[in-house]
Amino acid sequence: MTVEALKALINKLIETKENEIQELKGLLQALEETPKEVVEQSDAQFLTRKDKLYARILKQDNKLIIMPIESLGIKVKDPAIIHFLQPKILDRMQKKHGIRYRLESKDGKTLRAIVIEGEGYDENRLLDACAWSLEKAANRQ
Repeated sequence: MTVEALKALINKLIETKENEIQELKGLLQALEETPKEVVEQSDAQFLTRKDKLYARILKQDNKLIIMPIESLGIKVKDPAIIHFLQPKILDRMQKKHGIRYRLESKDGKTLRAIVIEGEGYDENRLLDACAWSLEKAANRQ
């Protein structure tokens, strides 16, 4: 290889490396200018049972809203709701703790939300009962 060809090759390598350095500097600058990660805090929690998701849970003051996952198509009149959750859990909580509750439906058939207002009840027991009921109702769909 001649000296001139070697010089041309070295100059080409220098040019390539300088371009790479410029690209890296551009990436570094972009990282410095990118705003810091925004962490959103959500009051939403999730109701699961046996590693399966059944509902979102929202808490607002003394109100607890349990919203079944829409794709499960939980029926308001499902036996797990009307023969277990409503009479054995919600009605008893209403008598014992003075809570108010309502079952909201989307179209008169599909359960949209279980809304509980009040205090003094065992939230974990309620959520366990809701998870069990939603699991049974979802399995019937």
